[in-house]
Parts: sequence; structure tokens; C-alpha cells
Amino acid sequence: MKLKPLDVIRFIVIILILLHVNIVNNSSAQDVTDADIKAILFFKFSGYVKWPPEITINNSKTIECCVMGTGHLSQLLLNYDAKQMMNRTVHSTQVSNPDTLTGCHILFVSSSEKKKQSQIFKAISGKPILTVGDFKGFSKNGGGIINFIRKKDTVHFEINPENAKRAGLKISSKLLRLSKIVK
Repeated sequence: MKLKPLDVIRFIVIILILLHVNIVNNSSAQDVTDADIKAILFFKFSGYVKWPPEITINNSKTIECCVMGTGHLSQLLLNYDAKQMMNRTVHSTQVSNPDTLTGCHILFVSSSEKKKQSQIFKAISGKPILTVGDFKGFSKNGGGIINFIRKKDTVHFEINPENAKRAGLKISSKLLRLSKIVK
């Protein structure tokens, strides 16, 4: 029996929830929110992205996560600071100025920063930073690579492979198969 991509995504989300319930404030499965699922997926994405050889994340024990904006998901990502994820120690930092994004491996851009997205994309243009957003149009406008979307009460994500290529990042076909591709 061949699984549909939507079934595979649901299966992965269920497994992630079961594996990481203890990370999400020791809550029960009924208390897991969309933001909790997005936070887990956010860090899992790094296992399916290859950075250029000069960037140390491929063999590093640390992953540098920058968070721009406010909101529940932003706070969750900041709460992962110094925790282990994907056999790496997470270093999460709140950033307010796009010009200070050097050293970030992954950048989360909250919907509160939607009006600044062109300024953000200009500041990181050509830099090997995996950009992840959480608002409509993020991966279609400028430099957004991965964007969380909601379909039928389920968290999904879309990926813009061209934006990833411009950033010098290579996204695994395994992750691409699970996403909606945008151009």
C-alpha cells in the first residue's frame, strides 16, 4: 500500500510528538499545541539541510538559532537554549536587528516581523541561513525557505528550493517530498 504525502506527514508529526513530549514542558499529548509541533519540526529541519563546507553546522555539536519577533512560537524556540536536539546543543538568541544575523544557522521570523521581511531578506541575502517563517507568503516573498502552514487542522510546511539554493543550502529530497513546493 502506497502512503500519500499527507499520511506520511501526519505519521511523522505523531512520532515527533510521542518522542518529544518530555521536551514540551512535560505536558500530556492532549496539551501539545501547534506551536509545540512547529518548534520540534523547526529543529528537525536542520537534519535535512546541508550547509556549504565552510559552515561548521554539518559537523558541529552546536546549532545557532536566531529568533526575530514575538509570539508563542518565538518564546518556545528561545526556551530550547542549551537543550539537546538532533545530537547538538541548541543556542537560541533573540535578534531584533537584521544586520546582526551573522553566525545564525537557522533564523525564525515571526509573523510580528512581516512588515520587515524585505529588510531581513536583504540583510541575509547570499548567506547560508535557513529561514523559517510562520505567516502567509513567507516562502514566496524574497528569501523565505521554509514556511509553516495549516491545512485541515494540521501543521504542514512549504519549501522554496530556489531560495534555499540562493542561500547555498541543499535540502534533502526526503524533506522536500513531505512539503508543498513553492516557487
